This record gives sequence, structure tokens and C-alpha cells, in this order.
Amino acid sequence: MPGKEGKKTAGELIVAYSGLALIFISFFTFLYLIIPDLTSPGKITALGDKVSGFSGLNFSTTTVYIITFLILFFTVFAIFSLFYRNEKLSMGFSDEKNRRFYGYLMIYILVQLVLSELITYFVPNYANEFPFNETAPIQNFIFSYQTLLEAALYELLPITVAAVIISKMHGTPLSEGIRFYRMNGTERHVVSVIISIVASLLVSASVITFITAFFSLLVLNEIFLNFGFLKAYLTNFAVALTNVTAFLVAGYATMSVALPLFLFFLGFLGVYSLVQLGIRIPNEARETSAPPLIGEAAEQPLTRKPIVEIEPFVKSRCPECGQATYHILLPNMNMKCTKCGHELDRESIGETNIIIDARNPSKF
Repeated sequence: MPGKEGKKTAGELIVAYSGLALIFISFFTFLYLIIPDLTSPGKITALGDKVSGFSGLNFSTTTVYIITFLILFFTVFAIFSLFYRNEKLSMGFSDEKNRRFYGYLMIYILVQLVLSELITYFVPNYANEFPFNETAPIQNFIFSYQTLLEAALYELLPITVAAVIISKMHGTPLSEGIRFYRMNGTERHVVSVIISIVASLLVSASVITFITAFFSLLVLNEIFLNFGFLKAYLTNFAVALTNVTAFLVAGYATMSVALPLFLFFLGFLGVYSLVQLGIRIPNEARETSAPPLIGEAAEQPLTRKPIVEIEPFVKSRCPECGQATYHILLPNMNMKCTKCGHELDRESIGETNIIIDARNPSKF
């Protein structure tokens, strides 16, 4: 990921590559479990029957295939956007924006680690609930499907509606309004908080589930509004599939220790990214308030140049030396020859010029 927009610091490189490692681990977990299921119609049917009890939908074999390919398409496209720099692709991801995204990804992991501890403390039986007590293939499909459904219902749909409303308030065309990055900072935060509260109330059955849902959606919505839908979806996908990865490696002593250590390391990077975000926001606010520089002035340091007083002058004739330039002496407005220094009253200069012109009209 070579950058063209500024040299990356060691911390930014560690955050970026750690985020990529988590994303690819989750993606390969998804492929490892879903490809055998797709090649076995019997497994797909059982998977659909099992999921129907979780989601309230009656999944057929065809439905499972469609959902699986939708998840695969969005995930591959989102990973592709991490490397392809194009302003027209999911809001455009410059190298600077990618660096910032990985920081937000680490913050989301930190939030999830804290919330998981809260859930374990207040709801001890949560880890035994469906789908956590099912096999890895079923968990894989459920978490992937839930990620896609949540991204559509709790992020894409309400944020798009909010963007349309804000565009109408600003009087801008609809095509401009749905570009979420056109919102200012205050509008983004307000939209993010309101949507997170409403969605959390809809899916929560207790105070603790409301708190966990609110903070999870709040970070995802901030990622959505800053970096686009694909980045928010990929963040949720990577963290959701980490649960499945943990299930797979539970039987291996080394891996069952390595994965939690890796996640706690990512949580530490989340603290680092949170501190960096707290430093960057005030600096960006100060830079935004400064007047913009244009052209060569933008490349030069701002220095105060001394004010040079320019002495006014006028074209005329000196009766002593014939010089054609006089300085105007302030405040009396008398004339002083720039060659011989002869001073002349301003009222008499006109008469002198007339006499000289009459004697030698071609000299001037």
C-alpha cells in the first residue's frame, strides 16, 4: 500500500497491516466454510432450515445460494476498494482516507472487546445462545447474513433517507444530497447518533443490549458517513466472522491462545487510534478555519513584508536642467526635479513648461 499523499508513520503502518490481516483472516474463514456447503445441496438445505428458525424467514436452497453470493460479492468488492484508488468508487479512497479507515476499524474492535466483556458480565448465558451453540458452518452463514441485513436495514437505508432530507434542507439536487460526504461534521454526528438510537431501540430487549447495540452502530455509522457503505460493511463483516474463526481454532491450543492475543493487540491499536483521532480533530478544525491559499502563495511560508512608501511623481519640465520627471513633495505639493534637485512651486510649473515648449517644442 504505497502512499503518494504523505509518508506513513510506523504506527499507521502497524494499524493498516493489522487491519488487513484481520479482514483477510475473516474472509478466508468465510470461504473455508461456505465453499464445501455450496457444493453439497444437502448441507445447504439443512443450513436453510436451521437459519429459518433464527431469522423468522423460510430459507430455501435457492435463497441460501442467493444470499451467499450477495455476501461474497459485497465482501470482494469492499476488499477491492481498499486497494483501488478512484473518486467514483464508494466515495473514493485516497491513501490518506485508507489510513484513517484502519484507525476507525481498530476503534470498532476496541469497542467490541469492551462490550463483549460487559455482555459476559451482565448476561452470562449469552455465549450459549443461538447461533453460538451451533456448528461453525451455520454460524458462518448466520453471521454473514446478519451483517449484510444489518448493513442494509440499519445503515444504508436510514442514512440514505437522512441524506435526502438534508439535501432538501440545503436546497441541493437529490443527486448531490445522497453523497454522504457532502454533509458537514455536525450533520454527520447528529445523523449517526439519531439512527443509532432508533435502531438500537428496535433490536434491544434490555438496557445492556441497547447499550451494546448503540455503541456498535454508532461506530459503524461514523465509518459509513466518513468512508462509505463498503467500508462500514467490511468492518462489521470482519469482526462478525472473527467469532467463527474463534470457534474453529478452539480445539487447537496454540491457535486458541494466539487469536485472543491478536485481538487484544488490535484493541491496543484501537486505543492508539482513538488518541490519534482526538489529536487530529482539533488540528483539522484549526486548518479548516484558516483562509485558503491560492497558487504560489500556498507553497510559501506566510511572512509579513515591510510596507514601502512610494513617493509620487509627475512628468514635467525642469527650467534648470530640462529633466522631464518631478517628484511631488507632500504635503505642499511642490515639485522637485529628480536630476538636479531644483524645487518649484506647483502653481508656477505650468507657466514654465509653456515657455520651454515655445522655445524648443521638439526637446520634450
